[in-house]
Amino acid sequence: MSEDSVVHTVTPSSNYIYPDLH
Repeated sequence: MSEDSVVHTVTPSSNYIYPDLH
């Protein structure tokens, strides 16, 4: 999960890529 968190932090654009995470 850490990886996902990092990606989400590095690129806010991932918000639409990982709506589940956000």
